[in-house]
Amino acid sequence: GGSGSSTRDGGASSGRRGITSEQMRKAFATFRRRSSSMATSGRNAVRTLGGQFKGSLQLLYSTLSVTNPHYVRCIKPNHNKVPNEFDNEMVMSQLLYAGMLETIKIRKAGYPIRRSIVDFLDRYLLI
Repeated sequence: GGSGSSTRDGGASSGRRGITSEQMRKAFATFRRRSSSMATSGRNAVRTLGGQFKGSLQLLYSTLSVTNPHYVRCIKPNHNKVPNEFDNEMVMSQLLYAGMLETIKIRKAGYPIRRSIVDFLDRYLLI
């Protein structure tokens, strides 16, 4: 299992930088207010498509900067997408292309998941 959990409504409780569903609602509400105020504030507020894209990109960046994302890669067991059918070759190719086999080799060689700076210093300070 992972080191954190996520509630059904999208609220995250993992990590120091996790974002809750309430924070997401506030971020999107702010975005909607900005968008609607720009559209109704007069003729000087006309935004170009490039300006809208830039604003959207800035909002996405600010949202991502306060989160600690974890990605889940789904492996499909067969081409037919039916239960109880497992295509070994298909699964192995998905693991290979997702980089999982290299990750497993690195971990087996003794390189762990990233350590926090405190854990690193506790272990290697004497060296």
